[in-house]
Amino acid sequence: MKPGDLVGWHRVNNEAQDEIILEKGIVISIETADAWGPRRVQVLFEGGDLEWMLKSSLEVISESR
Repeated sequence: MKPGDLVGWHRVNNEAQDEIILEKGIVISIETADAWGPRRVQVLFEGGDLEWMLKSSLEVISESR
């Protein structure tokens, strides 16, 4: 995973919802891992939200060149 990759994040709106939603976004930057925790990735999602996510919660849909 690197900046420019298209990634997906699967979520549900609430516990009562059966449908899983795929949120897509572009990796902006990657935080290096340290002694306190795993690597985080900053993602710009389709709706314009900029979020820090755990790398393990994302899947690469398309790699940048």
